[in-house]
Amino acid sequence: MAVAISVSAGFAVFLAAHLALWRRQPSNDPRMGRLAALALLGLAITAAVHRALAGAEVVGLCAALWIETSLLVGYFFVYAGLARSVSVTLLDCVRRAPGGRVPFGTLLEGYQRSSRFADRISLMQRSGLVRVSGGAVSLTPRGAAFVRGIETLRRLAYAKLQG
Repeated sequence: MAVAISVSAGFAVFLAAHLALWRRQPSNDPRMGRLAALALLGLAITAAVHRALAGAEVVGLCAALWIETSLLVGYFFVYAGLARSVSVTLLDCVRRAPGGRVPFGTLLEGYQRSSRFADRISLMQRSGLVRVSGGAVSLTPRGAAFVRGIETLRRLAYAKLQG
């Protein structure tokens, strides 16, 4: 029980601090250094709460810190996927366009410097997320559902799509 309580406390402090910082100082920069510092704060809280509940019990402390670390790594991946994914950004651009269609040239203009843009469109087309026809890219029903799900997760994490 001490492990569950300490992990919950540490992760809650990390998440609350990250969301508060993000809302107070929004930025296009991922600020990974600050995120790592907040993760260390969460780990310290986990260790302190566990020590208060279970004393110097080492096995439980190690278990709590490993669980906390796993949660933090998972959060970092979700954060990166929501805030930094080029594919998700492109899908969102198509979703927001009038009529759900964007001329291919318009998408290219936004990513001229990226050599991976055409590869991403091809990958999304092969995955059934977009349709390329008549010089335009549009979402398939599967792509629209996918981007709606990502949008919901993004809102929960207060992330801004970019990439």
